[in-house]
Amino acid sequence: MSEAGDQSAVRVVITRLVGLACALWWLPVNAQATNTYQWEQVDQCRIIAKRLERLRCFDQLFDTPVALNGQNHEADKPKAWMLAYPKSRAEDNLTPDLNESDSGKDAWVTLPALPLGDVDSPVLVMSCMDEISRVQLALPKPLIDARISVSVAQGQREYWRSDDEGVVFSSAQGLPAIELMKRMAQQRKVTLRSNSETVDGLQFDTVALQAALRPLRQRCRW
Repeated sequence: MSEAGDQSAVRVVITRLVGLACALWWLPVNAQATNTYQWEQVDQCRIIAKRLERLRCFDQLFDTPVALNGQNHEADKPKAWMLAYPKSRAEDNLTPDLNESDSGKDAWVTLPALPLGDVDSPVLVMSCMDEISRVQLALPKPLIDARISVSVAQGQREYWRSDDEGVVFSSAQGLPAIELMKRMAQQRKVTLRSNSETVDGLQFDTVALQAALRPLRQRCRW
C-alpha cells in the first residue's frame, strides 16, 4: 500500500476513535444530568405532607403501574379489609358476626357501624390470628392519614396506624387489643372518638359482643 493510502487509513481510524470517545464521554454526562433531575423530583415528592398524594407523586415520577379507574383490585386489599367486606356480607346485619378459618385456629368478629346514610359502613374487625389479638377498623374508602387518634369506650386516646392502602387502621396488638375488646364488650353501644372526621362519632351495637368474643378468648387464651 502507498504512503498516501496508509495515511488515509490512519486518519479514518483516528476519526472513528475520536467519535467513539466523544460518545462515551457524552453518555455519563447525559446520565448524570438525568439522575440529577430525578433526584430533584424525588426531593419534591418527599416534602409532600399528605401520604397518598406523596405516593402518587412517586408513582408518576417512576412510572409505577397503577390501577385504572373503575377497576376493583380486591386482591390488593389488606386481609382485615377482605374479612370486613366479604362478597356475601349482608348489608343489614349490624350485630357481631363470628367467623372461623378452615383450620379452626383463627377466629374473627366483624361489626359494622350503625347506619349513617352510607351504603358501605366502616367495620370493626376483632380477631385472634396466629394467636395474636387485634382490633382493626376497615373503611370503605381510604384515608390519607398515616395514623389517627382514637378513643373507645371512654378509654385513653390511642394512635391507630394505617396500612399502605389507607383502608385499615389498627390498634396496638396483643394485650392493648385484648383490653380494648374487654371494654367494648361491657358496653351496649360503643362510640368512637377521633381526630379524623370519618371516624369520629362512629357507633357500634355491642349488646351481643361478649358472647361473640368467646372463641377469640379461647384461641388467644385471655
